[in-house]
Amino acid sequence: MGPGYGAVGDGTPLVLVVDDDTRMLALLRALLDSFECESVEAENGPRALELAASRSPQLILLDVHMPAMDGMEVLGRLKRDPATKDIPVLMLTGQQETRYIEAAFKLGAVDYILKPLTCVQFMDIIGKTRTAFGRPLRPRAGGGG
Repeated sequence: MGPGYGAVGDGTPLVLVVDDDTRMLALLRALLDSFECESVEAENGPRALELAASRSPQLILLDVHMPAMDGMEVLGRLKRDPATKDIPVLMLTGQQETRYIEAAFKLGAVDYILKPLTCVQFMDIIGKTRTAFGRPLRPRAGGGG
C-alpha cells in the first residue's frame, strides 16, 4: 500500500459505509463524524465494489443483508481482489447466529458489529479497529460535527 492508500486529497482517512437502509447510513455517518475521517456511502453490493476499487477506502463498514448482492458476497469479492484485499472490513448485521459470525471471520472480516448497535459499542469498536494505515481512526478534536 502506498502512502496515499485510503485517504482523500488532504490525507484524511476514507471510510466506505455500505447499507441498504438509508436511516442506518445516516446514523453511521453521524457516528463517524466523531472521528477524523471522511465517508462515502453505497446502498448495495455492486456499488460498494465500485467504490472500494475506485476510492481505496481505509476501512469498510459492510451490512450483511442487502438485496442484489449480500455483504458476505461483497466481502468475499473484496478479499479475492488484490486491489482491495488488505482493506479492513467490519461487518454490520442483526444476525446473531454463530454461523454468520464465523463465516464473516473466515472470509476475512476484522470484526462483527451486531444491530441494533449502540453509540458506545460503535465508538469502542471503531476506536480499536486498525485501518489500512495500521492504526485506528483518531477522535475528532471537539467531539465531531
